[in-house]
Amino acid sequence: MSHLPSVDQLLFYPVKSCGAVSLNTAFVGSRGLVSGQIGDRRWMIVDEDGVLVSQRGGNGSLAAVKITLLANCEGVNNRICASAEGRGSIILDPEFVTDKQREVQIHGKKVISHLSAPEISQWFSDYLNKKVSLVFQKDSDKRWCDQNFAADDERDLVSFADGFSYLVTTRATLDRVNALESIAFSMDRFRPNIVIGNTGIDDEYSWRFIQMGSASLALLKPCDRCEVPTIDQSTGIKTHDQLPLMLAKEYGLRADFGSTRVQGLIFGENAQASRFGEVSVGDAVHVIESKPIYAFRRKAAPAPGA
Repeated sequence: MSHLPSVDQLLFYPVKSCGAVSLNTAFVGSRGLVSGQIGDRRWMIVDEDGVLVSQRGGNGSLAAVKITLLANCEGVNNRICASAEGRGSIILDPEFVTDKQREVQIHGKKVISHLSAPEISQWFSDYLNKKVSLVFQKDSDKRWCDQNFAADDERDLVSFADGFSYLVTTRATLDRVNALESIAFSMDRFRPNIVIGNTGIDDEYSWRFIQMGSASLALLKPCDRCEVPTIDQSTGIKTHDQLPLMLAKEYGLRADFGSTRVQGLIFGENAQASRFGEVSVGDAVHVIESKPIYAFRRKAAPAPGA
């Protein structure tokens, strides 16, 4: 039996903030995982002002929108179905996105997108009980990851993800994060892309480059967490008032990365593809290059109920 770390889960989110899709095999591309013709977070919901509508912005019910991949007659995933209990479903097809551009905002930064058909936007408006639009990022709509970390104009493109194309997490670190919780936080609450098993605690924070299948990733920075993990990803209901106690106890960080500063509670590593290729669940993960682990702020655990 191999003692190497291995890929435990592959997850992507065709519509930003909506339900996850679990994959057995995926292509590691510049803008995230790809299955057939469907990419990670290439669709996004915006309000009337073009501002991102997300779980992070108080719309936790989006987590309960189920996304299903649909294949063509050749077995290639080329459309998705969005559905919700009591709301029916609607088909989203990249081929039928309009040519009408829309400038939208993600966390204060403006990017170019293209509008979906009105009836698709209406379905999401009805679900959220407010007027929204669904936009799509075409290949011609260029957006780059955080420029403090981008190294290559094509490799470091990013979809409508918050800032980077990949979030890498490990089972061992989640188990430790749950050590103080009476109700464990499931991995899906952290919305990772690549979950790695058979590791030590905090191993991911010492990896600079990893290889799995025919692809490689550069792990660029620790991921500082917002409140989304307090939302049950199967129901869209907020179940906790705060992030896990262990994050506050052991995973606080304030560190400079070049000209930018990362400050907050950490879980997972933001990454970009350093080599495109295919990856499958069960693939061994090889650490190509290591880095010093971060100097997390360790402090006494808060008292229960504090």
